[in-house]
Amino acid sequence: MKKSIRNFNIAVFFVITAFAVTSCGIPKALIPNWWFMKKARTSADLRDNPKIYDEEGDTEVIHLYATVMPDGNSFRDLASSGGEGEVSILLQEGDESRPLEGLFGYGASGANAKMKLAGNIMEDPQQNSYNITLDGESDSLYEIRSINLNKNPFDLTKMRNKLAFDYFRKIDNLVSARTRFVTLHIKDLSAGDKGFVDYGLYTGVEEANADYLKSHGLDPQGMLYKAQYFEFIKIKEPFEADAEPGYTKENFNKILEVKAGSDHKKVLTVVDDINNPKLNSDGVIERYFNKNNYLTWLAVNIIMGNLDANAKNFMLYSASDSPTWYFLPYDNATSMGYYGQTGYFQTPLSSWQAGVSNYWVSQLHRQFISNPQNLEALTRKIEELKSIINRDTTLEMLNGYYRAVSRYINADPATIQAEIERIAGEPQKNIERYYDSLYLPMPVFTSGILERDDKNYFSCQDGVSLIGGGVYYDFVLGHDPEFNSIIEQIDDSTLNEFFVNKLGPGVYYYKISLKNDNGDIQLSFDKYDDGSKIYFGVRQCIVE
Repeated sequence: MKKSIRNFNIAVFFVITAFAVTSCGIPKALIPNWWFMKKARTSADLRDNPKIYDEEGDTEVIHLYATVMPDGNSFRDLASSGGEGEVSILLQEGDESRPLEGLFGYGASGANAKMKLAGNIMEDPQQNSYNITLDGESDSLYEIRSINLNKNPFDLTKMRNKLAFDYFRKIDNLVSARTRFVTLHIKDLSAGDKGFVDYGLYTGVEEANADYLKSHGLDPQGMLYKAQYFEFIKIKEPFEADAEPGYTKENFNKILEVKAGSDHKKVLTVVDDINNPKLNSDGVIERYFNKNNYLTWLAVNIIMGNLDANAKNFMLYSASDSPTWYFLPYDNATSMGYYGQTGYFQTPLSSWQAGVSNYWVSQLHRQFISNPQNLEALTRKIEELKSIINRDTTLEMLNGYYRAVSRYINADPATIQAEIERIAGEPQKNIERYYDSLYLPMPVFTSGILERDDKNYFSCQDGVSLIGGGVYYDFVLGHDPEFNSIIEQIDDSTLNEFFVNKLGPGVYYYKISLKNDNGDIQLSFDKYDDGSKIYFGVRQCIVE
């Protein structure tokens, strides 16, 4: 009886403590971990578990040694498997030269993990990314059982990936991931290797799965997806829930890669309601999404210039006992000026790939941003977060990383330092791009070539100005994508339909651009790539 009373008193103490946290601001260190989980499942706002991060050691480089076992697949065969195969490995930790006694895996002789390709597959195996998952009976590696080794081959600094996750840890209403810089050494016994081969520097990031959810104080029974290409629109290919006709795991994972859970009806209901014209879009968003999390996620991606996040490279999470969905960042490895690395990896971008217009491609984001109150809230959130994500903090973080990893980066130090300086300036530039984007019409999808009354015509969606003002349309049709040979040209039209005499058989190119009252131009979502040049806003059409 006394034991029961004691347990009751302890339970009452924790309940009172939890209540005091919400009303009196008791420090997080006094909150038991189950409170984080309960809070994340039932409360509107999202909270990461700060206890799992190693504040002192996570900028240090760790050295991992993977010995591929001789009785299975060869490591060199992984690339030819199309990313589907895996190899059994003995994973060990050491220093720069060898595995060390007292560290993970030392003294073991058999396989303790599986290794497979992750992300885009490169011809050079040293430029690939990998996932390593420890066997069930093995000890964990820094409390992690599955880790992604991200190579980031086109990031000159090799530091953007970690920079993003470390920033996420500083921001409320987001959940980050544990990261480490890693050098990887591989010895393939199945291919007769006698010694380890140095594969260079990676960013180790914990895998997002049910264990990840549990570690971060979220619901391990909840749903977790990584967007492969997901615009919150109706899906034409099979996208049904488990055990229903037409559903295949492969089709589903092309759109949303399943990281945890199996209740796919839940996300399909959200997609249906977002695309239901009979429902109020603000009501749908309010019902299914946490606004603080949504605004924070959008603002962070805009400040960091994470262009890929408009339809991919983000995660969606929902607890098993809640209808609410949360956005979780995935990696942001292509943010902070990634596409503008002069002389290293530079990709041309269209006019809409900046600021708020970058997110107009998504049905959900389009509905949310169209509401002036939501747009004002997004602007306030950006202004709030720029005190966290800024030039000075970025410089401090990157310079700290570079001190740790400089010996593993094969680039001139002066070049790296110049890139660090450029990256540090990106947050402010991205905020300026956001404000500039508010004054441009939002981009549109065009129709292709159509017929009406013995005429051909071209059209596009109605243009939208987020801050008011006029929207005007320019149309040009020609025989080439540079419009050296023009068939028809119409400027400053208030209508978004353009009629031309019926076209004979051949290949044609057209472009519909939108303008504001000042004549500033926004291109459509169209683009044409002839193999040597990308023509943004241009669409090819073929008349048989």
